[in-house]
Amino acid sequence: MNQKVPRESWRVIEIVIRRYPDNIKTYDSEVKSMVVHSVADDGMPKGSGTGDPTFRAAVKLTESPRLSRINKEIRAVRDSFDMLPEQYKTIIVARYWSNRYHNRPYLEIEHITGYAEAQMKRVCGAFVRSVGEKLGEL
Repeated sequence: MNQKVPRESWRVIEIVIRRYPDNIKTYDSEVKSMVVHSVADDGMPKGSGTGDPTFRAAVKLTESPRLSRINKEIRAVRDSFDMLPEQYKTIIVARYWSNRYHNRPYLEIEHITGYAEAQMKRVCGAFVRSVGEKLGEL
């Protein structure tokens, strides 16, 4: 259980974590556009599709590999984040979600979190491992 996470897996998982805020926006906008989409524009006089917009959205979500992947990533990060104690959540937010493309250095966020670098590395390591296990990467 305490095996070292392979470097390639670590990088993939960190990218998933950093993309989390953008993934939520993308997923929500895609779902909203699916539900709002009207049935009348299919060219048929009475319509050939189902009249239930929620059902249509559910079908499209299950058929879209991209949205399925995004949903899986969102659930993995959210579930792992929700399991953290409140005081550790500030470490994750400061490290991964203050810059979309790069992790903030531990020394830079030390004054924000009030934790030593070694403690922040342990918290982030446990978080990355948890997300990786939920994604099936580890």
